[in-house]
Amino acid sequence: ILRALARALGLSVWLAVVPGGRTYVVLAVLALLAATMSSTGRRVHWEILTPLRLAYASVISRLALVALGVDLDAYAGASFPNPLSAWLHPTAAAVASVGWCWVKAASVSKGRGRSVMIALMSISLLGWGVAVAWRHLSHGATGSDPYTYLQMALDLLNTRTALHRFELATLATELRIATWPTVPVGYNAPAGGHAASVWPAGWSLALAGAFRLGGEPLAMWLAPLCHLATAVVSGLLGAEIHRGQGSRVQWAIGGLTATLVLTSYEGMTRTLVPMADAAASLCGVAMFLALLRAVRSNRLGLNLIAGLLWGATYAVRHPQVWLGLGGILLLVTFERPWPRRLASLAFYCLGAAALALPDLAYHRNTFGSPWLPESSEWLLLALGNIPQMWGALWRDGWWRQNEWGYLWPWLAVGLVEGLRQRAHRKTWLALTVGYGSCLLFHLSYCALRMRDLTPLFPWMALLVSWGAWRLTRAVSEHGPRQLRSVLAALLALSLAARSAQTLQLATQPNVWTFGYVTAAERVGLESLSTLTPTNAVIGTGLNAGAVHLYAQRATVRPAVWSETEFATMAEALAARNRPLYVLDDGEEMASWLASYDGQIEAIAWVNIPRMGRGGQHQGASGMLYRLQH
Repeated sequence: ILRALARALGLSVWLAVVPGGRTYVVLAVLALLAATMSSTGRRVHWEILTPLRLAYASVISRLALVALGVDLDAYAGASFPNPLSAWLHPTAAAVASVGWCWVKAASVSKGRGRSVMIALMSISLLGWGVAVAWRHLSHGATGSDPYTYLQMALDLLNTRTALHRFELATLATELRIATWPTVPVGYNAPAGGHAASVWPAGWSLALAGAFRLGGEPLAMWLAPLCHLATAVVSGLLGAEIHRGQGSRVQWAIGGLTATLVLTSYEGMTRTLVPMADAAASLCGVAMFLALLRAVRSNRLGLNLIAGLLWGATYAVRHPQVWLGLGGILLLVTFERPWPRRLASLAFYCLGAAALALPDLAYHRNTFGSPWLPESSEWLLLALGNIPQMWGALWRDGWWRQNEWGYLWPWLAVGLVEGLRQRAHRKTWLALTVGYGSCLLFHLSYCALRMRDLTPLFPWMALLVSWGAWRLTRAVSEHGPRQLRSVLAALLALSLAARSAQTLQLATQPNVWTFGYVTAAERVGLESLSTLTPTNAVIGTGLNAGAVHLYAQRATVRPAVWSETEFATMAEALAARNRPLYVLDDGEEMASWLASYDGQIEAIAWVNIPRMGRGGQHQGASGMLYRLQH
């Protein structure tokens, strides 16, 4: 016992000299807990604490460099996967050491003890995800996508349609001026006063169900719950792929896959607002899990379920339709008599059609053709964009140290080994064709952002897990002991360096992502209803939707109109005795106000989500003005 305390508490003493030392005391206690829980009879496996040497070495290196006068802050801020930054980051080294201790403890435990340790690790990770959402979940939605999904959900619930009526759109039509500035960003130009969203309605339909069951709180929790479920299902898929190779392989690959999906910084933070990414990711990975179990059990019902999931992931995010290519490939190449293969394929396509056809009918009724998309951004798609966007993602996305930057070597090994190994080649080929097709489609979009690719993260996590297992297994069987230790340390450190920033979300005082609304900002948005009369019109920018939703006021976006068009609208509102206000909610409106030469009256400062032109958070209050007619 004393020896264990010396090792574990020694870690906390060393790490207490760096910022956040109290966190490391907790990590040291967790390491001690791993050692004691893995005990068999009277014997405690103290060697489980050996990985703590990694943290010792990191802290000693850090202290030595500080003593030599080296400025370590220059390395701490690197966004790319800098090995020195990872090594000198005390949190990464501590997390790597403690995580390694728990893995070793689970590996030496037997029977029920191993199951208990695996259950504790799983519950801890899922509990962490719940804690992040509990602490940081947005108190509303603003911007484009988050607000629009929420507004569509409310319309589906209250009016049974995904369209929303914007009263000033009809007036703009009568005045023969542009109608698009009368709707928030995220909606198409209105027709007859009603506007359709530029995004699919599938996610909003799920949000509407959550609203009906549990009101706004459940609707806001739906995205984090989908993210947690995606991690679990991804882990199950990893275990299912390697069924028959032993429980140790299944638990290792499944557990690592689930952990990587759950601790994705982009994936976790985007779920704090009601975005569709997590739901699309969940439906896609669940589709492959159902397909794999269907072909192995030869059950047509599972093919139907897989088809429904294919239709669901398409309804949530249309580019996910390309995943179906992987499903078709898996069904036609799996070793079954051809009549059975065709029957499985028919059930699969039938399930997909059951959910895709209503969406196509919505397209026909709303846009005039089932093949016309919701958004005109299809004009931004071109095969020539693929090389350019691939390079752009490497500059800002793929190379991030808190996403995949440290993991590319393991991912590359996983891709090669997955396609090389005969036992699972068909499964890995199907996954690669499905997710690879999605990736190529996304790369053809010249406005691609990293968050658009989060539904592909389960596939990438599977590749990393398989690559890590294959490489460490090969070295364990044929390499010297020293090389095994070095490789294990590199794996632990790369995984921890990637996830350390994400794990700290649970203790950070605040987090921001596009569309996020704090409690104070929600109060500020609602206060506009008391600062303005009921028939008021408020001119604003990216917050137009949030003002319309939470203040229940008609909104316009003055910066989008020409000077003449805005003057025409202002005169028409004055003739109808409707006061016109302007809310300085970011760069767009600040620029417009600077060029406006009419008379304005400052009313009050309002705590709102102030944003830049690209949606960047500016974190300042905005002034509400009244325009003098």
